[in-house]
Amino acid sequence: MQGQEITINDALKVLAELEKKGAEEYTSELIETAGCWKDGSVDGVLVYDTELERLEVVQEGSSTWTPSFVYLYRVSGNELVDINEELLWSDLYEMDFQEILKKKIILESREEAIGFDELARLLYIKLPNPSYEGVSEEIKEILEDIESWGIGDISDPEREITREDLIRIYKITEEIRSDRYAQREEAILLQKAEEEEARLDAECDY
Repeated sequence: MQGQEITINDALKVLAELEKKGAEEYTSELIETAGCWKDGSVDGVLVYDTELERLEVVQEGSSTWTPSFVYLYRVSGNELVDINEELLWSDLYEMDFQEILKKKIILESREEAIGFDELARLLYIKLPNPSYEGVSEEIKEILEDIESWGIGDISDPEREITREDLIRIYKITEEIRSDRYAQREEAILLQKAEEEEARLDAECDY
């Protein structure tokens, strides 16, 4: 769908609202908002309004385009009679809004894109655990590191998150993955050495 660009902060706000409200509620709103009658129809459209800074379902004609809207999902009024609510819910539930939002941000590098994916993953971990309860020490450390950049809580940032921040997040997570890989390799080598030592001891005993 066409529409204007979105900031990283607004993209996080959209993901958070989608997670909190859920596909079921948006399914009902889209069906209730779309309409069809003898002389015309209107669509139910899920949008992020950049002027009002909120995610909402609005009613628009199929050819209407509002400059302040970031368009996310549309239910055609003309097709309303053929819509299966369960299938619509399933489509919304499986919709990759994260990928849609990445395109709206217009990220310029692979590192930025991966950084945004990691930031979104951290957001999904943080939302149900605002006090870090049940969160691994590794994740907690990353979140606290990001907070120390002046961003604060990623579910309600204190400043605009930049592309440079995304690259820093990418580098942090890549470093952790590299360390984790090295630790796994070291553990595998140690296990093999212990097995070989045990085998040699067994041969000597024999």
